Amino acid sequence: MLVRDFIQTIQQNPGKPLRFLYDDGQTVPGGYHVTEIKNAQFDTIDCGNSLHTWREVIVQVWLPDGVAPDAPLMATDKFAKIWSIVDSRIPLDNEAEVRVEYGNDQRVTAVYHVDDLQLTPEGLLVKMAPSRTLCKPRELLQELNGYTATAYGGTPQTKHEAEQVIPLAAAPASCC
Repeated sequence: MLVRDFIQTIQQNPGKPLRFLYDDGQTVPGGYHVTEIKNAQFDTIDCGNSLHTWREVIVQVWLPDGVAPDAPLMATDKFAKIWSIVDSRIPLDNEAEVRVEYGNDQRVTAVYHVDDLQLTPEGLLVKMAPSRTLCKPRELLQELNGYTATAYGGTPQTKHEAEQVIPLAAAPASCC
C-alpha cells in the first residue's frame, strides 16, 4: 500500500482505534507506541543482474513491558498527529510503500507489508502480512509465461508498487 493511500484513509477516519492485524488473525495489543517513522531507500541488484530501486516509509510499533492487557489502542487522530510531526521534519514520500515494523516476546521483529486498511465496528484495521523472499528474474519469467506467484504459494510481496527496474548486462546462464 502506498503512503498516500495509507495516511489518507487514517485521516478520513478520525477518532477510530487503530488496530494492527497479522495475517494469522492475531493483533498487536493495545498500549503500543509508535516509536519511529523512517524513510528507507533500497538500491539492489538481483541474481539476474537487474538493478531495483524503491522507497519505503516504515512505521515502528513497540509494546512496552508491563502494559495492561486491556490497554486502549492508539486513536487514528493521535497517529495522524505523530505522522504530521514527522512529515514536517523529514518529508515522507507519498509514493513510497508503507510498512510496519513490530515484534514482541512471541514474534521475531520483522517489517510487514500493509495489505489493506479496513474500517470495522472495532476501529480501523491495518492488515499486515510478512515479507517473503523470491527470485525476481524467475518471478518475472513466470509472469511473462502466464503463471502467477499465487499458484506457487503466495502473493509476490517483495515486488514493490513503486519499484523501478533497470535490466543490466546479461547475467550468467544460471542466476541462482
